[in-house]
Amino acid sequence: MTRLSDQVTRTFGSLPQTVDGIAFGMGGAPAAGDSFTVNAVREVAASMTAAISRPQALALALPVAPTAAAANGGTLKVTGFAVPGPAADPNLTQGVSIRFTSATTFDVTGTGTGNPTGLAYTPGQPIAFNGWTITMEGTPVAGDTMAIGASTAWNGDNRNGLAMGAIAGAGLVDGMSLNEALAGLFGKVGTLASSVAATAEAQEAVRADALGAETSLAGVNLDEEAARLMQYQQAYQAAAKVIATAQTIFDTLLDLGR
Repeated sequence: MTRLSDQVTRTFGSLPQTVDGIAFGMGGAPAAGDSFTVNAVREVAASMTAAISRPQALALALPVAPTAAAANGGTLKVTGFAVPGPAADPNLTQGVSIRFTSATTFDVTGTGTGNPTGLAYTPGQPIAFNGWTITMEGTPVAGDTMAIGASTAWNGDNRNGLAMGAIAGAGLVDGMSLNEALAGLFGKVGTLASSVAATAEAQEAVRADALGAETSLAGVNLDEEAARLMQYQQAYQAAAKVIATAQTIFDTLLDLGR
């Protein structure tokens, strides 16, 4: 695979492979010399359409929420909760219980989880089941629990809205936000357009100078040629008078000799 932007080439012995965040797979039997060009986002804008037309249709709340048991004795707290999507897990709103067996291990019970036991707990490390992801900090004690289930408090729940709003400042384009990337693109296009216009103007001046030089060497100016003909005619007449005068003087000298 050759990345066209910088010509960096990588070689793989088999597919599928993930390169620059894009998963590549292939079906069928290729032949030597077969090639494919992948334009990841070039046609995206042309295929974008509005999914909704009313702001009321925005799902600002999340369908599930975590709840810590009131009897928890540790310092456990939720620092992040999200439903990444894009497709909803069929068990998304099913009740799930995370029960800590020690400060570093926990068990999970609930539909769709497989009920794993003895999982390692690391503060700040995401835990994902049934299409949701939870991040917790702090130190739990044995017996502390965290329940995840269908949300019942829709009023005031704007967690999904905040997540959507955060997209504006997320580094989605080479570490820049969408607004920063768009501003940079406009600036780059403007700079290039200005540079091309200045170059075109300079080249037009060079072209005009070249045409002027060519005309001065090879062109014919009728007025200038007529003036030169008059000069040559006058010069010829003057020369003829000189010759006539010389002839008269020569004849006069011959007559004196006789």
